[in-house]
Amino acid sequence: MVDAGEHLHHYSSAVDDSRQPFSFYMPRRWRARYPVVVCLHGFGGRMTAFSPPMRSFADFHGWLLLSPDGRGNQHFDGLGEDDVLAALAALGDMVPLDEERITVHGGSMGGHGALRLALRHPHLFAGVSAVAGWISAEQWYAKWYAAPWAPDASGEWTPHAALARLADAASPWAWREHARWVRGRLAFGTADDVNEPEDAEWLLAWLREEGLYGPRAWCAERVAGGGHGAGGHWPDVARFLAACRRTWPRTIRSPTLRHADAGWVRADRLIDVRKPARLGLSWRLGHAEVTTDNIAELAVTPRRGPREMRERRVAPLHLIVDGQRQGVVDAGETHVLELASRPGRFVKRRGVDGPIGELFRAPFQVVRPVSGPDREAAERFCADWDAWFVRRREERTGPLLRPIPAEAATDATHHLVLFGDASNNPLLRRIASWPGTLGWRPLEDGLRLGEREFRGPRLGWWALHPTPWRPDGLVLWCRGYQHSAIDPEVWPEAVGKDLESLPWRWPDVVVWDEDAPCRESVQPPLRCLTDAWRFAATLDAGWRLNGVGC
Repeated sequence: MVDAGEHLHHYSSAVDDSRQPFSFYMPRRWRARYPVVVCLHGFGGRMTAFSPPMRSFADFHGWLLLSPDGRGNQHFDGLGEDDVLAALAALGDMVPLDEERITVHGGSMGGHGALRLALRHPHLFAGVSAVAGWISAEQWYAKWYAAPWAPDASGEWTPHAALARLADAASPWAWREHARWVRGRLAFGTADDVNEPEDAEWLLAWLREEGLYGPRAWCAERVAGGGHGAGGHWPDVARFLAACRRTWPRTIRSPTLRHADAGWVRADRLIDVRKPARLGLSWRLGHAEVTTDNIAELAVTPRRGPREMRERRVAPLHLIVDGQRQGVVDAGETHVLELASRPGRFVKRRGVDGPIGELFRAPFQVVRPVSGPDREAAERFCADWDAWFVRRREERTGPLLRPIPAEAATDATHHLVLFGDASNNPLLRRIASWPGTLGWRPLEDGLRLGEREFRGPRLGWWALHPTPWRPDGLVLWCRGYQHSAIDPEVWPEAVGKDLESLPWRWPDVVVWDEDAPCRESVQPPLRCLTDAWRFAATLDAGWRLNGVGC
């Protein structure tokens, strides 16, 4: 039994063995199962401090308040998103949760994170309160980063071709179709100069067009003349969230493979990794029907599904997929269904649909070369990771990331971040001798992508690939390390703002010119790293260059 009051706990991250903190408030009122409000902090914050009104609400209604750390300033994306879900799972191991009434609330960066989390995971969250959060990539990136964007002749902002889909998928706007399965409350000031009110107005206009704006769906508080953070009065937020109940989604549209998940049905492989996936779902006791678009492999787990599907837990489930009867499946097991043939032994698995950041969301090892300037690049990468993701220097709770020699990674079971080239790293020579036809191949002095070759001392690259001797693992080959000029000792407020240096949203392959000048972005000291890009592309489902690059 957990005592009433505020508690600080940790969970152990499988990515870097660090102890990641979260806090929660246990109400005085007893419940058999506790509803939850997940409270997300803003930029520059860590775990949210629960105010007296929040504690009074929790005590009176018997609600749990959870405050994840989100790995600091990661906009609750990548490792930040995983941190929220891990903290929620860890809380569920200690206290029985009412899974029909899990909601999320936040302001500023937390408002953006709350909105995106709820729309990405509509089977988990019953409601969302988003205060002053950014919504569209068009608004946010053009104003705050300007790195993957450049003004065209019409004066509009246009994304870098290789980043357009990935940058858009990072915004709540890309997930707006899921708003029909989650209740939401938007709050913003009409004079907000951090996240402009036009961003929220676009979403509200779309909600009205779709018939989703109303007392039982989405609502908004527009504060005339209000600035950043206006409209987040806790009693109003609490009344709204207390009325939310989970609605199981019946359609899912996902711009990325990782989030093509409806709880009991998920997509594990796409036909075309550059296009969105779509699931259609219907069910009743003992029967379920699924329709798919651009999905090559499904996993079905009936025991995780809606109550009306699993009321008779021992009963089998009659499953139909795209009009074809799949027979009877056991309600207590996970069933994998292949809907299209695999493109060979090396196939992009769940989650790997573009961003290099997928590798950084699982345990990995950094491998340094025997000699040369890439040894320094490997050290710099590890120092940046430590500054960004472990903890603040005075609060560290886990080991630091350190590169290992190539001979120590020969039989690695982790993903690999491999620095160097074929002349100074024995692992790259091993990859170069692999007989299969893969998306890229090391040369003695360069990189081959399909029929294209990139050679010369000025060029650097990051290239993602399955590990040849372990195709369920990933290797990121790095020659050089392109980074912005962030020193966490000099600019602590900038750490976590630069979404380029440790790129959650880079495509599979990027080649850059080490000597090319990069403009300073609209947010110094960050630089527009894409100015130096000479080639960038996403590889297809078989890890081969699909002919589309820039």
